[in-house]
Amino acid sequence: MELPKRPSPSASADPRASGGPVGGHVLVVEPDHLTMWSLAAYLRRWFAVDTTNCRVEAEKLLHDQTFAAVIVSDQLPARATESLLQLARRTNPQVRAVLLVTGVAEARALAACDARIEKPFELAALARLLGIEDGRG
Repeated sequence: MELPKRPSPSASADPRASGGPVGGHVLVVEPDHLTMWSLAAYLRRWFAVDTTNCRVEAEKLLHDQTFAAVIVSDQLPARATESLLQLARRTNPQVRAVLLVTGVAEARALAACDARIEKPFELAALARLLGIEDGRG
């Protein structure tokens, strides 16, 4: 399922012009450190990015701040993925919830997300799911 496109940022919202992110905050919850680092490094072009590999820390972050998007891996311990996606919705009904899928995802986790993307994927595909065009097509 594709998410609705986020309006294109104005020139004044360009992160290079204002020194800040154009898309708000994104939370990446990913147990694989290299994948987490890659996602964060890429997404920082448009978003302020918080990362964690821990369900408890992710829950705290979801309670403490509002995120434009939450990207959660299905490689977390059992039920943690579904639980985090549901918490993200309860704390911010407008959040864009993306599930990173490595295998067969649980139906309940799929129901709790807006979109899923199967690993391996191109970073530009994730950007498009978040309403950003990175110019790489």
